[in-house]
Amino acid sequence: MPDTWDTSPITFIPQASCPHCGGLKPIIVRTMPVESDGSYSRRCVCRNCSRRFLIVLEPPESCLPEFGRTDLPTC
Repeated sequence: MPDTWDTSPITFIPQASCPHCGGLKPIIVRTMPVESDGSYSRRCVCRNCSRRFLIVLEPPESCLPEFGRTDLPTC
């Protein structure tokens, strides 16, 4: 049964790699903002096994707003 975006695994890793085969450099299909905190998700397809997966990227600590600020910095 082929993967759909609803059943694709979500990975939380520092380097993008396929959770199915470990392949590096996935093809990024779409990038979407997730929350107002600056995080975003990427829908990817593996170059090795052609399976789909979702990567959620969070902003680095240096990009987080200072205490008491309501606006988010652009990094």
